[in-house]
Amino acid sequence: MASPWDIMSAQLRRGEELVWADRPRNKIAHMKKNKVTALFGVPFLAFAVFWTYTALTMTDDMRSGSAFNGDMFESVFGWIFPLFGMIFVFVGIGLVMSPLTAWATARNTIYGLSDQRLMIFNNGPKKTLRSWTYDDVNGIERTMESDGQTGALYFIEETSRHDGKTITTQIGFEGIENPQRVEETLLDLKEKAQN
Repeated sequence: MASPWDIMSAQLRRGEELVWADRPRNKIAHMKKNKVTALFGVPFLAFAVFWTYTALTMTDDMRSGSAFNGDMFESVFGWIFPLFGMIFVFVGIGLVMSPLTAWATARNTIYGLSDQRLMIFNNGPKKTLRSWTYDDVNGIERTMESDGQTGALYFIEETSRHDGKTITTQIGFEGIENPQRVEETLLDLKEKAQN
């Protein structure tokens, strides 16, 4: 397995120098972010399963009749109505499984600082690289996990409007080892970029 340094080095532009690269060490931190979503997903999934089961039992007579002997619409409706509930069952499963999805994403994530930009690379099946210049940094927040070794370093705050509400999303390096040292490196690189 290639090291974070090697993987991120392959993403550099010509003349760009890599200063720091690592992957999340604490993948549980990624999973914790989705615990509210997973908890909301439990009753959502339970209701979706209940609704689908009820729809199946209520339309049992419609499905058991032959389309040639009975009403064609009734027979088709007897199958389509319960299947509609399956959409919500799959959504509920996705909500409940969101911490595992976050863990899988963290396994494929690599962070990097170069002399020109901050980078987050997803090395999964669909490879994506997001990067920001040091001028884009609009607020730094560092957090530590209870283990005292890992934490997060957020450096971008994105705001968006949805249904009249302002939603703020923090972007940064999560579950990294020694976030204080990474913050110092980031600030040094930001200062050099501004001079």
